[in-house]
Amino acid sequence: MFALFFVNLSTYVLLDRAPNSRKPAPNRTAASISILTFAAAVFRGEIALYLAPLCLQALITRSISFSQLLKTGVVSGILSAILTITVDSYFWNQTLLWPEFSGLFFNVVEGKSAEWGTSPPLTYFTSFLPKLLLSSLPLSFLGILFNRQIRGLLLPSFLFIVLISFLGHKEWRFIIYVVPIFNIAAARGLHALFSPRKQSSFGRVRFLLGASLITLNIAFTVFSTAVSIANYPGGEAMRQFHALYNPLTHTSPIHVHISNLAAQSGASLFTQLHSQPTWPINSNANWAYNKTESLTFNDLTAANSPFTHLILEERPAAKLLDKRGWKVVSAVEAFEGIKLSLNPASIKTAGRQLVKDPSSKSLLSAVRSIVDIRKGEKLWIVERS
Repeated sequence: MFALFFVNLSTYVLLDRAPNSRKPAPNRTAASISILTFAAAVFRGEIALYLAPLCLQALITRSISFSQLLKTGVVSGILSAILTITVDSYFWNQTLLWPEFSGLFFNVVEGKSAEWGTSPPLTYFTSFLPKLLLSSLPLSFLGILFNRQIRGLLLPSFLFIVLISFLGHKEWRFIIYVVPIFNIAAARGLHALFSPRKQSSFGRVRFLLGASLITLNIAFTVFSTAVSIANYPGGEAMRQFHALYNPLTHTSPIHVHISNLAAQSGASLFTQLHSQPTWPINSNANWAYNKTESLTFNDLTAANSPFTHLILEERPAAKLLDKRGWKVVSAVEAFEGIKLSLNPASIKTAGRQLVKDPSSKSLLSAVRSIVDIRKGEKLWIVERS
């Protein structure tokens, strides 16, 4: 995500010009290319696939000369490489380490990114981009239709997605950089819907369409956020665990084993509050957080095992736990599905509430009255009896 800041900054540098200017000045184009070169060399190598069509477009539109482009690329590339090699070699204690180059070589040249799974060629266009943009996607199409400059703005982003689609392994985060650019196009499309006079029927229809797309976007964002919050049982388990056991009052040593599901759903290093080093207030705490895999239930609960607590993803029978000297102290619920209440009465009530009080709180309440997020027990916190 660090690279996203620099892509946004480079886009700002290109667009910050007079409204009637058809292309950026050469010095601004060079500055934008330098920023992207730095981001590609230091943070995310795939930005080079966005930089390449952008440079080609700049040459075709004569926003920069070939000699200036070559000079800008070579100077910024060498300086960025020297910076990242120097810093990363020091911190990783390796000679001449260039992380992004190593990553590109591993994923692209050796083709080993496929070991993390592959997706069909059009996945970015048919799945990830619609999910990232929601209603901004059709609005961006309107922006392309109504504004010629928007077409030029989106062309490098479109070609970037085409180029990165040749890699078998695909993730939404690889194309996150184009989202703000598509949102600019969507804003232009929304402007086209809101511009006509509202006195005409056609103008009112267009205004209603634009307002509906924004409302749907916000509603789905609120809904998906609520689902995401409910879909991290590992993080919730760690929150409950630290609420149950306070190092200021619980002085006995704690050694907790974290199951695979918990580790994959929020129980990250950032949630290990009482492992060293800790904040000064908990300086005496030195809890052990263990994520060793392939341990059986018998291994975990054996009398000679080092564990004092367990976060399990399967709840054993109460008799078995009691027999081995353990007990459940808390259960962690998480997302299990959704139930839609699409009866006219619920929809009508939600609509009236939203019209009466068009706030984010009312919108959330309206969404919850129609969409019920069902939860079920996913993890269990157990301790020795």
